[in-house]
Amino acid sequence: MDYNENNQDKKPFRQKIISLLKIVIIALMINILIKGFLIRTYTVESGSMENTLMVQDRVVTEVVSRYFTQPARGDIIVFVFPDTNMKTGEQKIRMNTFEYSKYVISNLLKFQKPADIEEEYVKRIIGLPGDIVDIKNSKVYVNGEMINEPYLENQNITNITSSNIKYPYTVPSNQYFVLGDNRQNSNDSRQWGTVPYENIIGKAMFVFFPISNIKKL
Repeated sequence: MDYNENNQDKKPFRQKIISLLKIVIIALMINILIKGFLIRTYTVESGSMENTLMVQDRVVTEVVSRYFTQPARGDIIVFVFPDTNMKTGEQKIRMNTFEYSKYVISNLLKFQKPADIEEEYVKRIIGLPGDIVDIKNSKVYVNGEMINEPYLENQNITNITSSNIKYPYTVPSNQYFVLGDNRQNSNDSRQWGTVPYENIIGKAMFVFFPISNIKKL
C-alpha cells in the first residue's frame, strides 16, 4: 500500500470528524439563539413562590419581550442571582450571549461539559427603578400606597427579615425589588437587595409540567 492509499483511508475518517463537529456547532448555535432570544424552560427548585409555583414545576420563560419592553410590577421573572455584597454594592452580572457562547465553546474544545456557573432564581417584581418600597404591619407599600396582592395565600404576611435594607427603601436605577410569593419562606430582596436589569433572563409565562399544574402565569 503506497502513501496515496493511506491518505485515502484517512480522508473519510477526517470527513466524518469534520461533519460531526459541524453538527455539534450548529446545534450549539441553535441552542444559544433559542435560549438567548426566544424561550427557555426553568425547573422550580424551592418553595419560595408557593402556591403560585410549586417545587418541580416546569415553567416556560419568554426572553423576547425584554428586548422591547421594560419589566412590569407583578411580573414573575427568572434571573441570575446577583449575589450582592451589601457593604460595597458589588453584584454578579449575568453573562451576555457572546460571553456565554465563548464559555461553552471553550469548554467543548477542551472536551469538557460546560458547568452551570450561574444560579437562577424565580421571584415576583414588586418595586421598579425609582419606586419607594416600604413594609409596615406585614404589608407591602409602593410609593406610599399599599399594593393589592391577590396571589398571596391567607395568613401569608410580609415580614422585614434583614437589617441590610432600611425602609422606606428607594429602588436604585436599573434595579428591581423582588419578593417570593411565599413570604415567610423566601430568600429575596429583603435579604440581598435588588436585581440588576442585566440579570433578568425573561418573564415566566406558564407552567407546562406536571400536567396537573398546567396554568398561565
